[in-house]
Amino acid sequence: MSFPAGWYPQADGQQRYWDGELWTENFAPGVGPVKSDSGTATVPDSTRKARLAQTIQQEVIAGGRIEAQGEFNAIIRFGKPVNHMLHLILTLVTCGAWSLVWLILFIVSETSRRTVTLNIDEYGNIVRQQF
Repeated sequence: MSFPAGWYPQADGQQRYWDGELWTENFAPGVGPVKSDSGTATVPDSTRKARLAQTIQQEVIAGGRIEAQGEFNAIIRFGKPVNHMLHLILTLVTCGAWSLVWLILFIVSETSRRTVTLNIDEYGNIVRQQF
């Protein structure tokens, strides 16, 4: 699966066209970096949001699902949760015999699940932390 065709922000503040397969040589002026009070270049909020959205899309393509999302951060979970209601019903129907299977599935699924937090700072840098 590829990203959809469209204009994407570049590090220099310009936008570049992605045709769905390759980057083209078409550039469009974007909003350039803005100088903060301290004299360092910051990136506009719209560019930060676009970069975060692009990174989230990459994580979802890789099999993650969005747990929570703010303007400049997101939490992505990988792995499937255990369906506890189904296992409760199976445990009751089998008079408790299924509880051992339920316990094993719970332990295995919790160890294989991982959480990724994505944050974007005022300079447009994505900070990815994995738990």
